[in-house]
Amino acid sequence: MEQNEIRTIIGRNIRHRRQLAGLSQAAVGHHLGITFQQVQKYENGTNGINCDKLIELAALFHCTVNDLCREAIGDLPLVPEHPWNPYKVHNLLSSFNRIRSHGIRNRVCGMVRTIADLASGEGKETL
Repeated sequence: MEQNEIRTIIGRNIRHRRQLAGLSQAAVGHHLGITFQQVQKYENGTNGINCDKLIELAALFHCTVNDLCREAIGDLPLVPEHPWNPYKVHNLLSSFNRIRSHGIRNRVCGMVRTIADLASGEGKETL
């Protein structure tokens, strides 16, 4: 696959993820510390994107770098997503920390424990 094709595919994936997130090119540019024109060039495949920016975009869009490079890597093996996706863990903990009631926190922990037991085959289906 040629470099232009790779840039075009990655750019299309960036645009798709940006639109799913409901963000403008200006908002993404602000987050990355670049102009919206540069974001536009990434999305159009005019300019290639460096690894640092790709990682920042994956964090912003709550996806993996693999998601942004999908199709561009062809037959290369994908790096499997770690079961402890740091972005999902961060979002989960941030949400949990906003719960002020200790009783509700305990119920949430019990619910998660029950779901984990059911998913692993260790519990009885009582939900």
